[in-house]
Amino acid sequence: MRGGLGFAALSGLVCLLPLAVGRVLATQGNLESVGHPASYAAVGITVAVLCGAAAGLPFAWARLAGVGVTTFALMAFALMVISGRSEDAFSRGESISLGAGGLVLVIAFILAVAGLVLQLVGAPRLGRPPAAGGDGWPVRTTSGYCVAGMVVSICGVVSVGLTAPLGVALSVTGLDDVDSGAGTRGGRGMAVAGLIVGIVITALLVLVLAVGMGVAEPTPET
Repeated sequence: MRGGLGFAALSGLVCLLPLAVGRVLATQGNLESVGHPASYAAVGITVAVLCGAAAGLPFAWARLAGVGVTTFALMAFALMVISGRSEDAFSRGESISLGAGGLVLVIAFILAVAGLVLQLVGAPRLGRPPAAGGDGWPVRTTSGYCVAGMVVSICGVVSVGLTAPLGVALSVTGLDDVDSGAGTRGGRGMAVAGLIVGIVITALLVLVLAVGMGVAEPTPET
């Protein structure tokens, strides 16, 4: 999972490059849409620092938080490009090209997506021993990670996909939690449901953002 967080941190550093190579997000003829330097700096530094910290901290919660930060990052990169292509000064139906800043953000988006995939595949495995009661005998419980995974994934429907990747990570962790419980933990069905729902929503989120970066244009005048 550290490798995925490394990719995400790198995407944040890449987001800072337009400050040096050019902040133009998109062009149409002689018109340009230029990103504000504060936007590049705020997003890039935040993502790089938080993902770097998550990779360095020896805690499962830090890895899970990194999934949320990476999801925020890829959404921010894509929305910056989409907003650039939707500049009011541009004309609908005419060709819009990405500038240096827009192209760099597309690269950052790809790195963030790759990092997110690696993080989800390598979601924390806790290896918790079976729960025991007061008499020392194993007690049948339901894994909280399985419950959380299903709930957080479903919340992705109303959060425009923002929580879905975290739901996938929690579901993967929950499945491992059930396996390591040696039959004392339930919740596998909820974890599987969270995994399926989360993956579908996450895939749709990435697809919609990717298409938007390629086809977005100004909204029609009313």
